[in-house]
Amino acid sequence: MQFVLISVTAALGGLLFGYLFLKTPHMQFDPIAPIRRQYREWKLQRAKKKFQVYLRKQGSGRGPKVN
Repeated sequence: MQFVLISVTAALGGLLFGYLFLKTPHMQFDPIAPIRRQYREWKLQRAKKKFQVYLRKQGSGRGPKVN
C-alpha cells in the first residue's frame, strides 16, 4: 500500500512540474555562451590580421584596384 502511495505522489508531482514548466516563461540559460563569444571575437581578430597581410601584399606600390 505504501508503494502505491509513493508512486502516485511521484506521478502527480511530475504532472505538476510539467504543467508549471510549460506555463512559466523560460529563461535562456546557455553556459557555453561566454566561451562561444570569446571564440568568435578571437576568430574575427585573426581574420582581420590575415586580411591586413593580404592587403599589404596586394598593394605593393600601386593604387587600389577598382572593378
